[in-house]
Amino acid sequence: MRQLKWGLTICGLGLAVLLWGMAGPASAGEKIVLNVVTAGDTNMHELQKSVFGPAFSKQFPNVEINAVGSGPGDPGSRVIFQKLKSQKDANVAKYDIDVAVVHQSIMPDMIQNDLLAKYGPRSAPTS
Repeated sequence: MRQLKWGLTICGLGLAVLLWGMAGPASAGEKIVLNVVTAGDTNMHELQKSVFGPAFSKQFPNVEINAVGSGPGDPGSRVIFQKLKSQKDANVAKYDIDVAVVHQSIMPDMIQNDLLAKYGPRSAPTS
């Protein structure tokens, strides 16, 4: 249960930071669709679709969350990894996954292949 809470907290923080960075266009009336892909059982997909998505859309009316499940367990995380890696290898300008919720077992591969956005330094408010 403790790991689930940490995972949900990290996912929520990731979405919050992402939306904070997009606050300018969202507040200007531009419609934003965020693709959130979740590895895990159907409960994880439903959590994004039925809890986090509506909560963000309520707070940010111009933001729509498109929640997609990639499948349970490590194979679901591997699907996300392969999709991001393929897009990187093809030099795609804009990936079609904005937020990914993966199992920690795939993180070393994602780090090694430079597939994670380094949003921490960009999340600090500017003066």
